[in-house]
Amino acid sequence: MHGVRGFLIFLVGTATLSAWDDEPRGAIEVGYATGVLRDGVERARAGVYSRADFAQNGWRGALALHEPFRGAEPRIVQLSAAHEWRVGEEFSIGVTAEHFRQEQAPLNSLRHATRVGALVQWQPLGGWATELSYQRDLRLRANVSEIRLARSFALTRLGAFLEWNAFAGWLDAADARPAAPGVAIRDSFGYAGMAARLPYRVGERTLIVVAAELATTTGQATFWSPLGHRPHTRATVQFAITFEL
Repeated sequence: MHGVRGFLIFLVGTATLSAWDDEPRGAIEVGYATGVLRDGVERARAGVYSRADFAQNGWRGALALHEPFRGAEPRIVQLSAAHEWRVGEEFSIGVTAEHFRQEQAPLNSLRHATRVGALVQWQPLGGWATELSYQRDLRLRANVSEIRLARSFALTRLGAFLEWNAFAGWLDAADARPAAPGVAIRDSFGYAGMAARLPYRVGERTLIVVAAELATTTGQATFWSPLGHRPHTRATVQFAITFEL
């Protein structure tokens, strides 16, 4: 839990720095999810999830929790923070940090991991946005590279926007099973997928959200999933309500 405490202190610190500026934005989201995907790998099955976000003047942070309906399955806790700088009208660069926990994971499975990284975003006229990111996983001694293409589509009849993105990435770990005894195991795999999110406003500060994600992996060993899943195409769906602060 020391990593979680340290990361909470980091999040509070970034929020404190942001507090000097006007009009911070935040939201709390609560709902149901059929599963959790990370790097294209299914980490948890159906359960209740909650998420808190804040954003202000380039800073953003989030705390997300997933509590599975089956008590013996992994419980997910994820903390993240980032800061971005605009470089002209179309470009931005940023730094990221993330702490991920799989509580109640099977013996010798990955229980926690911390990543730090950087990203570059390009959003030319036309609405399409491209993001290139790199993260270094300190626990796994891994390099994670990803490209993401995103766009929002106006649904005028609903008075809403459909947020869509597609992604592909590669994870290369020098110590893929740090909790297992013996010598370090080197392993790598690729992943790709797409996700969509449709928030629909039902009140001044309240939205109903429907989201879905589809992902597949290539060359993924079964130990990457605490559920013991082999490489396969997986899909998750979320239904939630969001309260803007």
